[in-house]
Amino acid sequence: MSRNHRMHESRTRNTVLKIICNDPGTAEPVSHSLDLAACAPAPAETGSRRSLAQILHPGNSHDIPFQGHGERLDALRQWMADTTQDVSVQIITGRPGQGKTRLGTELVARAREDGWMAGFLPPGKAGIFPDAPFTTVWQQPTLVIIDNAASRATQVGAWLRALVRQPCPAHPLRLVLLERAGLDTLWVNEIFSPDNEADAALPALLSPAQWPDLPPLTGADARYAVFAAAYRATSGSAPPLDTAMMLRHKLDELAREGSTLFLIALGFVAARDGLLAARTLGIPSLLSRMVKEEVRRIEALWQADGGMPEDMRPQAWALTGISALCGGMDAATLRQVAQAEAPASQPDAPARMEACLHALRMAQPGCDGGTAVSLPGMVAGALGMHLVMSQGTEILDRLPATPSLRLPLVAGTVRACQAAWEIGDNRPLAWLEHLTGLCVADHDALLALARHLPRQGTRIQAIALDVAERLTASLRADGASAPTAPLGRALTALFHRHADLWQPEQARHAAREAMAVQTALAARDPACRPAAAASLHDIARYDNGLDAPAAAQPMARQAVAAYTALAEDDPATFRPYRARSLYQMARAQHDLDQPMAARRTLRRAIAIQTRLADASPVTFQPDLAASLLLLSSCQASLRAYEEARETALEAVILYTALAHDYPDTFQPALADSLHQLASHQLELSQDEAALKSMEEAVSLQFAFTERRQGAGLPELAAYLVTLTRCHGALGRVADRHHTLREAIRLYRILAEKGPDIFRLPLARELERFNMHSSPTDPALRVENMQAMQEAADLYGTLAQTDPKRFTPRQAHILTELSQRQERWDQHDEAIASGTAAVRLYMDLTLKDPDQFHEAMLEAFRDVAGLLMGDRTDDCLSLLRDVLALYRDIVARNPDNLQMRMQLATLLLGQTVVTLELGLPEQIYAPWHEGLGMMMELAALRPGTFADELKRVLSDLENMTREDSPAKEVYLALWHEAIDDLTSLVHQHPAIFTPVLIGSLEKLSQQLLDNGQPCSYP
Repeated sequence: MSRNHRMHESRTRNTVLKIICNDPGTAEPVSHSLDLAACAPAPAETGSRRSLAQILHPGNSHDIPFQGHGERLDALRQWMADTTQDVSVQIITGRPGQGKTRLGTELVARAREDGWMAGFLPPGKAGIFPDAPFTTVWQQPTLVIIDNAASRATQVGAWLRALVRQPCPAHPLRLVLLERAGLDTLWVNEIFSPDNEADAALPALLSPAQWPDLPPLTGADARYAVFAAAYRATSGSAPPLDTAMMLRHKLDELAREGSTLFLIALGFVAARDGLLAARTLGIPSLLSRMVKEEVRRIEALWQADGGMPEDMRPQAWALTGISALCGGMDAATLRQVAQAEAPASQPDAPARMEACLHALRMAQPGCDGGTAVSLPGMVAGALGMHLVMSQGTEILDRLPATPSLRLPLVAGTVRACQAAWEIGDNRPLAWLEHLTGLCVADHDALLALARHLPRQGTRIQAIALDVAERLTASLRADGASAPTAPLGRALTALFHRHADLWQPEQARHAAREAMAVQTALAARDPACRPAAAASLHDIARYDNGLDAPAAAQPMARQAVAAYTALAEDDPATFRPYRARSLYQMARAQHDLDQPMAARRTLRRAIAIQTRLADASPVTFQPDLAASLLLLSSCQASLRAYEEARETALEAVILYTALAHDYPDTFQPALADSLHQLASHQLELSQDEAALKSMEEAVSLQFAFTERRQGAGLPELAAYLVTLTRCHGALGRVADRHHTLREAIRLYRILAEKGPDIFRLPLARELERFNMHSSPTDPALRVENMQAMQEAADLYGTLAQTDPKRFTPRQAHILTELSQRQERWDQHDEAIASGTAAVRLYMDLTLKDPDQFHEAMLEAFRDVAGLLMGDRTDDCLSLLRDVLALYRDIVARNPDNLQMRMQLATLLLGQTVVTLELGLPEQIYAPWHEGLGMMMELAALRPGTFADELKRVLSDLENMTREDSPAKEVYLALWHEAIDDLTSLVHQHPAIFTPVLIGSLEKLSQQLLDNGQPCSYP
């Protein structure tokens, strides 16, 4: 027995539940017993030293002390003691190898010590609960642990539906569901979503005090205690005295990036191979070592027994791998698989098969002639994949012959792939893809895949989306005309899968389909109202996350109304959901620039969440902290920056405590709260404090993203952008450029994965880089040009779906790019960029002349200046297109005098360009039209348009002073303009007499200077 851990003495030996089947077709009820004590024994020893399999056994409380989850264990015991509910269910989630099964084992031991009947629901029994109506009988307080709950969702759902329909029991019943973190909520919805009014009490069975994922071991002493216990169990002696110091960083790395399981493995390797060898092993190497040790253990057993023919070993190893993936097999399934794998052509085939089965039962002894896997799930999955992958995917093609094996194999394969992906090994995914192809026509297998496929990992996400689509199509094809609850759940899963792959339009479509189904079901059966409310809330949360508050607000408002009605009937179950829907409504209001309304809504949510957090801090403090954080944003929007800073600091304090205990779950939220705090500190000119807050936020988010292989990347990119603001506020130019480059790099990665969502933030940050980069700095020249061109291209792509919003940005960027290209002697490129900008502005001006014509004219003048000279003909061609645009605008709105004046000015400009091309005979038509139009407008509105006429006369004067072949033509045009000006003097003498006199004097002097006679007095 471990010197760190004592055995708990049970005060009850009863471990049997009775299931009574009330089948109307039978004369008497039929009952059978459900033995909660049934579990796999520890592996047999192969020698004097203890095997790794026995050390790793989840029930091994003798050797490995229970560490790190004491608070969770205490909370579970408090939940068990709560007498307000007869039947209650709690869910425990955590990463592979984090200690979920061990926590369940410890809870069972303490429950038995307290006089409860307690144990694990036996695995591998498909008919454990009958299809006919049944009741469950228990004679004392009872605790049931259900491991790998997602794979047993149908069984658990059937059991709970039977429990809510039977009379109130005399003793409490508590169920704890253990499952890996990161799965879709489909399996939870299957269990707790009512399908009809008889199941209406199902949601209330799930304890509202749900906890975060099990955290890794955070204390150095706890990590070392686990390592040292494994070392002692392996070698029989304690580690050397300096071991804690030597392995401190390695133990920290394994606990943070891996799991408690790897601390045990490291202790085993250190005892066998030495501390120096153990220090060099990473997580993949340790997992491989655990697999190899198990293979050696089994090989030693078979050699010692000597009863299996040598040529049967490949089949035996294949069976061992399949059993490991499935978590064991019952005797009937084991025999069917063995028959499918073993050749029957040999005369002694039956005997040989029995020898093979004997060897398998020896390696993985189970109950009643079956097999059971005593290894932790991660190791069992890795062992199974190691043994079966060597045979290729052909082994999968033979398995449909064993229907009872198909669903356990699906679940086991997905679990093995998830565990491999967690440590960066994607090799098993090919096996998973092949298995998925085999399940296309099998509704139950598709459902199992949809339950178990995690929501992270690009390749897994693509497989999961395909599965969700096939499952939804299958349910549509099989269902009646009326919507069904399974279809609603499948559509919700499809919505999640599209969202995971950054496919917003497809996600919204699936979400609205799910909402329509759930709403129709709720209208038909009030028991389905919780699912309908959940759909509304999910859509609101998703649209808020995509910065679509206008779409989110009505959904959030409906969700609030739905949960308010539900909370009136069952406040304990639905009050937390009402608060969360209020939060989503406030979030939409805030993003729609309604800070006062958002603040009022948030105060309602915070009032509920404060009371809930007092009763269950770990469960509800995160909701409270999120609401406080949003409240601080509302305060900032109202320019109450000091209040906003204080409120954000409250959220930081809450998240700091939560992140200390549950780093994997709450470090991202802590980073977000620090980001918000930094934004308020910047507004208060607390730049140094803001920099410290942002550096901590970036550090936390970077560690999380690295640990979760890319999860949280959008947040990290956004935090880097705010960090650039901090550097800029402190004048740290080099740091600002470096940080902004990193943010742009991340947004490029995100834009490849989710272009519809991340093109816009990438374009904005490229613009920011352009704005912060000096246009005269040679070191940034190429980078700056590339960033501007990329931003322009991105806005062009965005404009294809939303031209009104993004075409102006594209045109503006192209105009700036043209100016910088010309500055850096890229003349042809500058013309191309400037011309593209003019074309874009022309399209915009045609639709909204008042808003865009000035920007279009400015861009045209810039590019015209570049074209005049070598490419004057191109300038004339572009000018004619612009003239055509203004003629169209004036024709549609002749009363717009400003547009008519611009047309007149452009016509006069055409005269200049035509003269530059040496085509004097073509100048008079545009000149007379333009001058006549300008004189007419000056007569109508002299106060508005006189200055424009003066400018034309001044330009003509300047042109006559230039020594060019067109000088005489300009003199003639000037002479003609002065003649036309005389008529304006008669109409508005006060305004135009000085203009006429000045022009005559200048023209006379010009003629005298040229030696020409002056005809004016």
